[in-house]
Amino acid sequence: MTSATILGIMLENACKWDSDVKENTYLQLMKNFRDALADYLENYVEYVASFTGTVTSTTPPTPLTQIPLTMGKLDATIMRTSNPPTCTMYSQGMDGNIEWTTWMTQIYTLIQTVQLNGSQNPATVTTPSGIFPAYTMINLRWNRDILKDAFENNSSVFDTLANSIISDLRSSIITPSYPSTGTIGMQPVVGVDSITNIIYP
Repeated sequence: MTSATILGIMLENACKWDSDVKENTYLQLMKNFRDALADYLENYVEYVASFTGTVTSTTPPTPLTQIPLTMGKLDATIMRTSNPPTCTMYSQGMDGNIEWTTWMTQIYTLIQTVQLNGSQNPATVTTPSGIFPAYTMINLRWNRDILKDAFENNSSVFDTLANSIISDLRSSIITPSYPSTGTIGMQPVVGVDSITNIIYP
């Protein structure tokens, strides 16, 4: 069944075999899978935050309290440039579940390299004053049986995969706040962004 969710479609397109199987096709699929996740996190996921700090161009600095920030973006550069985890072949007589779990756990480790990139809203632009991970902890809370069930019930395996990953992202521990600088209402500011929500379309 064809995928319908944004991430499901991206993963499905990433995992299509080439018409001619090449020696490096398996590794290429792993890279494509990694890149699809990175692209989704960087281009589609947004976070909402509030800014607390001061306008630095006034004397004394003017305090600002809980200014809403939208269009907070993620930076997946490190994830995209890291070596993709590869799922090793399982031993004869085994079912491969250990290898699959190890692979998915390594993918989640890659996701933890994704960084906060600040608000990209032209009216409220903020930039983190340093490098801060978006996800400080993400755990695998599902198993591959749900993918098998989706396949057997003629449901989209990639939508099931995507929804399961997003569910784990929603349950993950995120960086609650970070020091930032930027411009709000065309005024230079310095302070702290506090994340209130992450949106997964």
